[in-house]
Amino acid sequence: MNLGKAKTILIIAFLGLNLFLGYHLYWPYLGQLTKTVVTAAELQQALAYLAANNYNLDADIGRYVQKSTFLTVTPAQQGPEGIRDLFNQATSSTSENGLTVYRDPDRVMTVHPGGQIQVEFQPGLFVVEQSHTLEERELSRLVQQQLKENFFLPEQLRFDYIEKVRTNDHRLILHFYRDIGGMPLFACYTKVFLEEDYITALEIYWLDPLEQPREGEMEVIPATDALIKLVDELGPGLLPRTITKVDLGYFSREYNAEMWEVPPVWRILMEDYSVYYINAFTGNLEADL
Repeated sequence: MNLGKAKTILIIAFLGLNLFLGYHLYWPYLGQLTKTVVTAAELQQALAYLAANNYNLDADIGRYVQKSTFLTVTPAQQGPEGIRDLFNQATSSTSENGLTVYRDPDRVMTVHPGGQIQVEFQPGLFVVEQSHTLEERELSRLVQQQLKENFFLPEQLRFDYIEKVRTNDHRLILHFYRDIGGMPLFACYTKVFLEEDYITALEIYWLDPLEQPREGEMEVIPATDALIKLVDELGPGLLPRTITKVDLGYFSREYNAEMWEVPPVWRILMEDYSVYYINAFTGNLEADL
C-alpha cells in the first residue's frame, strides 16, 4: 500500500471523526450561538423610531434568541425567613383593620392582608456617613451588610437600582428583587429606605416559586420590539425621555389568591424611575396596580 495515500486516508478519517463528535457535542447550542433575533439594521431602525418619538436608549439590550415560560408562585404571608424570626421575637402584637402589627423597642413591623410587609426602624440603622455620595454598588454592598448583621438578607435577594427622592437629595430608595434561576422576579421585591445615612424602613413583598420554569419554553419577543410596543402605548414624549434599563424577568400584579402564573416580561426603567412591563410573549403592556 502507498504510505502517503494511507496517511491521507487516516487524516481524513480523523477529521471526519472530530466533525462527527463536535456536531453532536455542540449541536444543542449552535442555534443560540449563531442565531440573532435583531440584526444591526433592525436595531438601528428601532433606535431611530425611539428617537423620532423623543425617547433615548441608554441601556444595553441583548440581540440573541431568548426563551422563557410561565412561573407559578404563591405569596409568602410572613415574608422571607429572617423576617419570620422577628415576628416570633416581637414583644407585642395587635390586629386592627386587617393589619397585624408587631412591636419591638427598636422597630415596628406591619403585615398587610395581601402579604406586603413594612418594617420601620426607630431611630434607624446607621450605614455610612455621606451615603448619598457613594457609588451605587458600594452603597448597596454596605446596606446589605447592615441588613445581614441585623436579621434580613435572603440568599436570593439581588440589587437592582437606587432611586433618588427628588424632594430631598439625602433620601434614597434601594430596590432589590428575588432571583429565580438567574431570572429576576420583579413582582417579589424589597425596598430599602435610606435617609440621612440611616436605614429607616423596609417594604417587602415576597413570593415563593411553586414550579421552576424548565419545560414548555417559548421564544420571547426581542427587546427592541418591546421598546417599540411601549412607545406605541405611551405615545410621543412631550419632553425627551431616557430609558436606563431593559431587563427580561417575571412580573405580575399582586393577587389575593393562593397561587397564580407569572409571565415573562421586559422590564423597562426610565431615568425618572417610571417602570413599565411589556409581556414578553404577547407584547402587551402589563398593568402595575
